[in-house]
Amino acid sequence: MYLQSPTRYTNSLSDFLEDLLLDQALSPGQLRAITNVQAKPSGVVPFVGKEILENVASRVHQDISYLSGRVALDRVCDTERDRSGLVLKLDAEPSSDFVERQILGRITFDPPTIEIFRQASPNAGRNRFTLAHELAHHLLGHGDHMVREYCQDDDFSIESGQAPDGTDIKRMEFQANYLASSLLLPKHNVIEDFHGLVGKLGLSNRGYGLLYVDKQPCNIQNFETISAHFMTEYGVSRTAATLRLQALGLLRDDRNLSASQRVMEKLPSVDWP
Repeated sequence: MYLQSPTRYTNSLSDFLEDLLLDQALSPGQLRAITNVQAKPSGVVPFVGKEILENVASRVHQDISYLSGRVALDRVCDTERDRSGLVLKLDAEPSSDFVERQILGRITFDPPTIEIFRQASPNAGRNRFTLAHELAHHLLGHGDHMVREYCQDDDFSIESGQAPDGTDIKRMEFQANYLASSLLLPKHNVIEDFHGLVGKLGLSNRGYGLLYVDKQPCNIQNFETISAHFMTEYGVSRTAATLRLQALGLLRDDRNLSASQRVMEKLPSVDWP
């Protein structure tokens, strides 16, 4: 006996229910709440370190002969179209349900298809990150572990850039976000640009790093000046620039810390007898 899921015939009740859930455009958080990650031990998502993700991005840049400035994601898609048959649909019409859920993009793995949905308030930087995020899922072979994946606006928040919690879905989202950031903001170019900007601004390390931002106007101005360069030069949002600078150890962002917390962090640790 076979069951007809939204995407295939299957004799597995587990696969059938999984397809039904994935077809509902649930957010990663909603999926984590209802998914039994132990149900398919053969599908456990492997750990991929940041250095490996950086190397994947570097190979992609080499494949399109990237030198500087905005990474041509259309050329990456063309390369993947020739290699794997990837189909790209830009400015796709979202369903009313997708609009309500703030779905930005979707990847379906068989056949490989990426859709970037039209938004009421267009944002080029957000669209580029959405495309890079879906490309990252494709490049990392996440189709071995899921049928499709959806991007929502809050998937690209500062909080979503934190380390994964060990679940398969969270691990794949972290990998995709990190690789997307590496694709859009090539490591060596970013580091070179950063040190050039820091030199022009005359910034020095006063104990918190070369670029430090808290709630002081002078630090906010330096942060906005430097992040604005990356936004313009690489076609990304300020959030994407912030996450990348933090990931590379170039930015310390204490805007959410209180003054007392910052003072306590500066105090030397004491080993009590």
